[in-house]
Amino acid sequence: MSFLDHLKRFNRKERFILLDYALKGRPFQLSSEFRKKLSSEIELEIPQDAYVAMDFHLDWIAVALRLHELERPIENDGIVVGNQQDVDLFVAFDRAEITYLVLVEAKAQMSWLNSQLREKADRLREIFSGSNESEIRPYFALTSPRRPMKVETVDWPNWMRKDHETPYWIELPMCDQLIQPTRCTPCGKPDKDGKYVKLRK
Repeated sequence: MSFLDHLKRFNRKERFILLDYALKGRPFQLSSEFRKKLSSEIELEIPQDAYVAMDFHLDWIAVALRLHELERPIENDGIVVGNQQDVDLFVAFDRAEITYLVLVEAKAQMSWLNSQLREKADRLREIFSGSNESEIRPYFALTSPRRPMKVETVDWPNWMRKDHETPYWIELPMCDQLIQPTRCTPCGKPDKDGKYVKLRK
């Protein structure tokens, strides 16, 4: 069984299963535009039939990697931490005996927090520290409406950074018509205990 086969078997997210069932006949695939932008940013052509999942647990990647390396039942030497840490979008495909993994984190409105990104970078370093680059090559990219300007990457593994410096990043387009209901005072001033609701972009 290949590394990619192991990865696919772990994906038991209810949301993924539901969407896969609801969209039968329209398989989980990257759009042509997104695939081209991501391929251009990481300088690696992503095939149209790449495996795509969402909210993919890092524990699943860690265990699949260990199963692939050992090809036998494994002892948990700390590789499974049992938390819900995941990546928002997970893309994987095989090419020339190498499995490529592209892990994408998204922020639509909130700011990137260096503490959260550093924690994820530490976990990913732990997962891939002993992997064979001739067989498995991971990438990590951010997507958001605006390019992140204050993300600290000095403690990230080199493979997570473009030119070993900045994060890989692609723009996440947002619909101009999206609005948010917020509680407010009668005059429209934001108030978490307000008895009125104001709509804002």
